Amino acid sequence: MKTYVKYCLFLFLLLSDTAIINAKNHKKEFDELKQYHKLQLADSLYDYRFTVIAVPDEKPELEKTYTWYMKNSILVTQGNYSGKLLHGAYTKYYCKTSQLAEKGDYGYGLKEGVWSEWNSNGTFSSNITYRKGVKKGKAMFYDSSGNIVEKCRFKNDKRNGKSYTYIDGVEQKPVKYKNGIIKQKKPLFGWLKKKNKKPETGLQKETAKEKQPKEVKEKEAKEKSTLLKNAFKKKTKEEKAVQEKK
Repeated sequence: MKTYVKYCLFLFLLLSDTAIINAKNHKKEFDELKQYHKLQLADSLYDYRFTVIAVPDEKPELEKTYTWYMKNSILVTQGNYSGKLLHGAYTKYYCKTSQLAEKGDYGYGLKEGVWSEWNSNGTFSSNITYRKGVKKGKAMFYDSSGNIVEKCRFKNDKRNGKSYTYIDGVEQKPVKYKNGIIKQKKPLFGWLKKKNKKPETGLQKETAKEKQPKEVKEKEAKEKSTLLKNAFKKKTKEEKAVQEKK
């Protein structure tokens, strides 16, 4: 009997603790929901639908670019903000056609995940992956007709790795990037050729000279002729000066 009472008491306490924890979690969720506000804006070109957060949890970072809301305007600032940060789903439409223009998610004012953009005719313009406001991962770009023109990867907002371009739908040879700079291809076994390279002999130098273009040969001949003339003139002047002294 005593064991049964103890078991019931233990079960009651466990259920009470669970109920208290659940109540706290619901209160937290409710408080968080109060911080979010769904808004809608429109200008002459676009219609915007988004969510903002009233009390951000993160401090701004100098190298980040934040998107925030204030006085019926969406603003973008580097390193700081002075309003409600965009947080959650973001959608932009073309006013005239109601077509999608841009869609993605914000995390405390920073772009997160895959962001898609569309041309006014409904075809894709770009698909770019973001991580905390920075381009990082796969990216695809399209022309005004929705045909793919480039497929690449980004790292810290710069192209990194192989970039594939397309002409009339045909994939071209990839270009390799490192931190936004095109990597130059090194010659195959270049280090081996450089290591085994022997000094040129007199005969090899003469042969190389013979292979020079005609223009180079003529230029060298003129330079030699000019040097000889100048030397001859100098010598003549010196002889005349000696004769005058006598």
